[in-house]
Amino acid sequence: MTKKLLYLLGILITILLGTYLYWLYCCNICCQTKEIILQAKDDSGEVRSIELNGFNLSAEGINFTCAQNFNFNQNEFNHIEPIKDSIKFGVNKLSEYLYKFPDQKVVITGFATVKEENTSTFPNLGFARAQEVKNFLIDNGISAGQIKTQGEVVEDLITRRKVIIGPIDFGFISKKQDEGEGVDWALLKKELNDHPLQLNFNSGAAKIKLTEDQRKKIEDLTSYLDNIEGSVIIIIGHTDNQGSRADNTRLGLERAEFAKNYLSRNGINPERIEINSKGPDEPVATNNTAEGRAENRLTVVYIK
Repeated sequence: MTKKLLYLLGILITILLGTYLYWLYCCNICCQTKEIILQAKDDSGEVRSIELNGFNLSAEGINFTCAQNFNFNQNEFNHIEPIKDSIKFGVNKLSEYLYKFPDQKVVITGFATVKEENTSTFPNLGFARAQEVKNFLIDNGISAGQIKTQGEVVEDLITRRKVIIGPIDFGFISKKQDEGEGVDWALLKKELNDHPLQLNFNSGAAKIKLTEDQRKKIEDLTSYLDNIEGSVIIIIGHTDNQGSRADNTRLGLERAEFAKNYLSRNGINPERIEINSKGPDEPVATNNTAEGRAENRLTVVYIK
């Protein structure tokens, strides 16, 4: 046997051994552990037993359990990087399952506590966290049409050093069951276009302060995009009549672009968003008063 052949054989054995050890210790040990109980101090300094909320997938055709899960900083909806390899392994398993069973949806439930500040565009931080995980799944090849998200606000979650441990649960539902919940998408589109989402701006600025009604409309827009294949939204920028029409048309487009970036950072795929500007041409109020001009500095979001 030549040295070159021995060298290649050694490489092959190393690869096979490494793969086996990874499966044995990362997947088999970690992922067969449904829960890990440990003694730790919470943020109040009290020592208590902590049950880590793992990444669990359980349905006919899939059974995957891992102690690791998506974690989040307090008051934040972006998951903490890096994502563990064991979670990526589970996502691959989920992708294979949903491809094999196209009539199924994975239901992602995100959780937040009543003490956390909702820094997202959605009605609650739990929903925003579920949307964040949904986007991770989409980036890893899972169809948005096979993902359902929901959020809950609870009294308490496992917290260590201001990190929320695993506030994400996974379940499954058939598409037929989901349709049975009775959402009339055509009616929802009509309602959202008859009473569209409006985001107001201060003059020369791009600050958005959301009301509960605006947050609900963003949730509805996101649900529509997730469930209606090929659907897009269009954001129209508007201004007051101060300055030239050309400058205002440009400013309106900048506001629409900012709103697009703002919504995409909060979970809406930027490829599903178009922008345009009407400048000062379609005021919603009089431009003769400061109050009226402030109302005219806005963007309006429609389903196209």
